[in-house]
This record gives sequence, C-alpha cells and structure tokens, in this order.
Amino acid sequence: AVGLGTGQESVGLAKAAALASAVDPFIPAATLLYELSGQRLGDRTVHRISRQVGSVACEQERQLALRMASWSVPLEGIEARPARLYVCVDGVMVHRQWNEAKCVACYWETDDGHGGTLRQTRYAVRFESAEPFKAFAWSLAMRCGLDSAVEVILLGDGAAWIWDHVAGVLGEGTICITDWYHVMEHVWACGNTLYGQASQEASQWVDRYETMLWEGQYLSMIES
Repeated sequence: AVGLGTGQESVGLAKAAALASAVDPFIPAATLLYELSGQRLGDRTVHRISRQVGSVACEQERQLALRMASWSVPLEGIEARPARLYVCVDGVMVHRQWNEAKCVACYWETDDGHGGTLRQTRYAVRFESAEPFKAFAWSLAMRCGLDSAVEVILLGDGAAWIWDHVAGVLGEGTICITDWYHVMEHVWACGNTLYGQASQEASQWVDRYETMLWEGQYLSMIES
C-alpha cells in the first residue's frame, strides 16, 4: 500500500541504495546512504538491491544488443541526438579468474545554457569475447544517437579487436583514433630502443615526433 518492495524498501530508498553502490563498495555505500538520507540499510541489503538492479540492467542491455540483427532500436530507447558522438572502447583484466572485461563508453557534449558545455556519458561493461561484445557497443551507441550523428569518433588503444569488430558496426564514416597515451607509449618504446633507455638522445627524438603528431603531421612522421 505504501510502495514497499518485497525486500521492504521503498522504491525511492532502493534507487538511492543502487546509486550509492554504483560508486562505492557495499559497506561504504550503506554508510553514505545513511549520511545523506538518514535511512539505515545493512551492507548485505545494499548488496542484494544492487544485484537485483544489475540483473535487470544486464537483461535490458542484452535485449538491445539482440536488435543488431535487425539494425534497429526502439525510438523510446534513444536518449540523445548529438551532432558528434564519441565511442571509447577498451579491455581491462579483472580478478575474477583474471577475465577480461570489455568496456565501452559513449559521450557527447551539450550546451549548459551559460556559454559552456556539459559532457554526457553512458557506459557498458561485459565479460564477452570481441564478436558478441560488438553488439553491446553498437546498442549503447544507438541509445546515444549513433543513427543520427553527423560525425562518429571511435577511440581505442590500438588493439586489433577494437578496429576489427567494433569499428565495422558503427558505420563506414567512423573516424578511428588511437588514444594519445598509447601512441606516445609506442613512440617512447621506439626512441628508447634506438638511443638507449631514458637517454637524452631518446628524449630529444621523442620530443621531435611528439610535436609532429600533436600538429597532425603523422604522414610526415611515418615517412621520416
């Protein structure tokens, strides 16, 4: 009658617990919830709520990913229609028998109403191989306005599976960019190999090519 769920938490309290547990482990999340709302829930209760919410979100993601078979998502599932959409993809090893979690983040910028910009970001993380994961990357990008974006930027660390699997489902016009950190990691490795680890000559060599890259002269860099 008063809107309590089967676990005896109100919808509002359960939502607050799920949000808190999304940014903190369960025990700190329970403490944070109490400090902000005055409502006390045990860490096991917060754990249970977050797992329930996670299972629902997981199933929703799976259903959207299945729609790649028909290359369509429900209009009501599209959250934004930005002119430029960024899609960032990476993999990270997680100590769950050391499995790789594949991650995708889609972000875009909006006007904050005061002459500045706000960045909106959505995420998805799955324990999947590259082939099935591309459907989850596609469905998240569709939610974020892939179908109507004028420009789509795919950012990756240079791993072949990102270009081979994800780039192909984002559209032929997708601009693929290797992120700056990983590019410079390879440039430094090359400089250290040529001139010696952490030598002055290596540093000077890297500085030269870093400037060329920053100014967009990557073709000149490759030719030299």
